[in-house]
Amino acid sequence: MTGTAIFMATALLQTQKDNKTITHTWEHDIESLAYMLLYSIYKHAMDTSAMDKKGFQEEFQAFFGAPTVKELVNERFNIFRQAEENGIRFLLEYINTDDSDTILSSVVSGTFRFLADLHTNLQASELSGRKSPNRDVDKLYPRRPPQPLPFEDMYKCWYDVIRVFQSRA
Repeated sequence: MTGTAIFMATALLQTQKDNKTITHTWEHDIESLAYMLLYSIYKHAMDTSAMDKKGFQEEFQAFFGAPTVKELVNERFNIFRQAEENGIRFLLEYINTDDSDTILSSVVSGTFRFLADLHTNLQASELSGRKSPNRDVDKLYPRRPPQPLPFEDMYKCWYDVIRVFQSRA
């Protein structure tokens, strides 16, 4: 297996961790693209004062700073058990401080939901009493009761979020 672990699909990392093999598929590549998108947004934020926040740094490290494959897999499962309001709270706060970047906020929320669904094969967790940070993305990638979801359905929702908000940019 080749590639940068922090961008690899979790299923590929899991099989490496368990010393097994798996066929690399296009679904794994799509998941990797989602990680690269989030990573690039976090890295852009690092050039600002957002990185002065301890919570922001911890959030980034949880996603991309695990020293081993086992810890990276475990961190991902922990992150994606949460709704985006908790899992990427500091990134959303950073994006939403501008108030004009609702498009980026929608893309980030949609990307998180896509990755959460991949990790649990369930919809992202409940809102924990908060309003949805992004009602626009709710129309394209709605939160549903937990249920198994085929990859193609999850991918279509995420693709719709990216496509719609790209056309508004």
